[in-house]
Amino acid sequence: MRLPRLLFTVSIAASPSVASAGFWSSWFGRGGAQDDAPADDAPSSPGGDGGVDPLIAGWTGLVDWFRSYGGTVDERVAIGYESGTNVRGLIATAPIPADTILIHTPKSLVLSTSDGGQCASIAAIKNELSLGDQSWWSTYFAFDDSAGTRIPSQWDKSDGPGSAVAELQGLPPSGSEHRHSNWYQSACQEDGAEMTEEDWRALLLYLTRAADIGLVPIYDLMNHHTGLINTVLQRDESGGLSVVAAIDIAAGESIYNRYASSGFESTTDLWDTYGFVEEYPQLWRWSDEKLAQNPVRYGTGGLEPNSEHYEVLVISPTLAALAPTKELVQPLGNMRRSLDEWQELIVGHNANVRSAFVDDLRDSAKTMLDGLPTTIAEDEAMIRGKKRELAGEKDTNKADALQAIEYRLAFKKALELAVEVASGETFLSDPLIDGYPSFVDWFRSNGGAVDDWVTMGYEPGTTIRGMIATAPIPANTVIVHTPGSLIIASSEEGQCQSIDAAIKEMELGTRSKWHTYFEFDDSTGSRIPSQWDGSSEGQAVKELQGLPPSGETHRHIVWYESACKQNEPMTDLDWKGLLIYLTRAADIGLIPMYDLLNHHNGRINTRQRRTEDGGLEIVAATDISPGEPLYNTYARSGFESSTDVFNTYGFVEDYPQLWRWHDQELNRLSEENPNHAHQRFGRSDTVANDDPGRFEPNSQLYEVLVVSPTLVALSPSKHLVKALGNERLGPDEWQELIIAHHANLRTSHVEALRESAILLELNLPTSIDEDEALIAEEKHRLERAESFGRVDVNEADVLQAMEYRRAFKKALRLAAEIAEQGTFLADTDEL
Repeated sequence: MRLPRLLFTVSIAASPSVASAGFWSSWFGRGGAQDDAPADDAPSSPGGDGGVDPLIAGWTGLVDWFRSYGGTVDERVAIGYESGTNVRGLIATAPIPADTILIHTPKSLVLSTSDGGQCASIAAIKNELSLGDQSWWSTYFAFDDSAGTRIPSQWDKSDGPGSAVAELQGLPPSGSEHRHSNWYQSACQEDGAEMTEEDWRALLLYLTRAADIGLVPIYDLMNHHTGLINTVLQRDESGGLSVVAAIDIAAGESIYNRYASSGFESTTDLWDTYGFVEEYPQLWRWSDEKLAQNPVRYGTGGLEPNSEHYEVLVISPTLAALAPTKELVQPLGNMRRSLDEWQELIVGHNANVRSAFVDDLRDSAKTMLDGLPTTIAEDEAMIRGKKRELAGEKDTNKADALQAIEYRLAFKKALELAVEVASGETFLSDPLIDGYPSFVDWFRSNGGAVDDWVTMGYEPGTTIRGMIATAPIPANTVIVHTPGSLIIASSEEGQCQSIDAAIKEMELGTRSKWHTYFEFDDSTGSRIPSQWDGSSEGQAVKELQGLPPSGETHRHIVWYESACKQNEPMTDLDWKGLLIYLTRAADIGLIPMYDLLNHHNGRINTRQRRTEDGGLEIVAATDISPGEPLYNTYARSGFESSTDVFNTYGFVEDYPQLWRWHDQELNRLSEENPNHAHQRFGRSDTVANDDPGRFEPNSQLYEVLVVSPTLVALSPSKHLVKALGNERLGPDEWQELIIAHHANLRTSHVEALRESAILLELNLPTSIDEDEALIAEEKHRLERAESFGRVDVNEADVLQAMEYRRAFKKALRLAAEIAEQGTFLADTDEL
């Protein structure tokens, strides 16, 4: 039977699950070859001597003792052999409905200590064992067979040829196979004294049977299985523990607990503590030196790998998930999944694992296999020979060696399957992320510098590519330096000249120094409003419903054709040059590597610094954490609105957002008094002397600064928006600033803004809720078209416009709500 818990791990303590405990197995457990199970009518001992199995025969006596001290056990539960094996465990003797309480162990029967330390717990067990028949738990100890278990900590520590340690062939847990006994000697034994037989028995009981709360009789007879789990655990107020049927349990079915916490422990961890290779599902881990160089694993950002190591979740001899996420392994030990359900999940998962990472995992697994001294076939032959040798003798060292060989065989099979899956399935390939190392080589070979702890990856929770930190980056670190010699710019000032310089380099093809840069560029994959159908039939423009930038959606094209092309038709190369300039260029030109940073005005964590060579450095403005995107700003200090950002780059920026609009009344006021916007604020010499910009409107138009779905500043001042793209402010800091700002904003202006926002939203042909439904329909239509290999850019443009107008409408509604609820300056008040 199986044994419970893993020492030195975090165990599960929250209801309905508690740290697992179980029973004991024969020497090799389920992972090795199994002897034929005894006949149903002859519960002979696993030793094969024909005698009655003392544990099965002693079940009735244990139950009587258990019940006499307040424990309860369902009559339909007994000790028996798991189907087709010689492994003992709890078995249902009749159908048991879901939610049945199978076992209840009261607190009075839990062997524990008031001192929560592991050494104290083992000492308490050792003390009770020393009492013999005088111990309350003497019947329980007499039933215990954990001393018949062999775990790696019990092996001979010699590593000579043929020893169990040597037979691991360097595979994990080589080097730590004695960690439990080493820990006990150093942490629990005075002066590291050698362990006695009493020490060993107490340690083995604790390692293989104890739960978080101590030794829990009867509960600890359940075997381990993360795939066939059929029970849940419930703590009661008194400190006892109940085992409850999680599903209907059939007659003859084993009753399973788990010893692994949802993927926290690997198959190696379980084997190292309990001495058996668990049945499928199995979770195998290993590492190599290259692992840290390729941290981006998934196509969707924000997914958390279950382990920082290489890892393979093996469901069957032919089904495996590479680099599983925490979400994928969460069902282990928590629910049952059929092979078809696992197949569906794993196909979806593997399709989202980056091919570059899969290649590294495959190469690592293959290198490990090729470097081991024996093959799978040779191991299988060795196992057969060892079993024949052991058939007529009891040699502990030989049995330990066989245990090691069976384990390494299972590990090698997992590695082989990983290589097969990695070589035969289709994984996610992103040319920009996969091509980043080559781009860095080009950049450095031409004098550029980029920190080793930066890569291309996906922003958390998204499929948006950007620069990501792979390790902690301290503030003031120079992350990127692009020398002046790598900046594409014209010797003549002017935007047309800058675009023309880029086009000329593109025309050179492979002869251009920047050929690699242009090959890496993906700006042509962007869609911006200037690319929408501008004819009277163009639907995307109509979907703006008259909201800004209606009438200005094609302003970049109009400007380029008139100012740079003298109204001549644009070529494909002109389009590429204009797009790369619009979406990637800085004031001084195209700046390779720098232009890979994404935009965010609220999470800015870098700053720029010009260098003496005419180049540009990106410097960490704050400490940057591993996995954190590196952000630049495309709209500093509130100069550009969210509409401007959308019209140039094609996306609605994350919060904070800055929305602007106007109406006829505002137009009239502007004509009558160009400085009318300055009358929005109160006056105070004291405050004004601190920062005159506090009373200067950021825009002459109606404007709202949306910091979150519930926090907005109406008609923000230049003082308020100067933080955008320049510093990070927390919600509380924004709240404080906005309250002070609103207290200085005249009620008459707020009322005018509110009425304008309400009328503008009311006069639009669709509501926010209707837009939500339309967007869902449009996405479904696009996904269906893509499933047939069709790409409809016009439909994609329509969706782009719908999502933008929804964001604008939400800002209008929030502005009206804040204007209704907020506290503002009464026009008659004096500051």
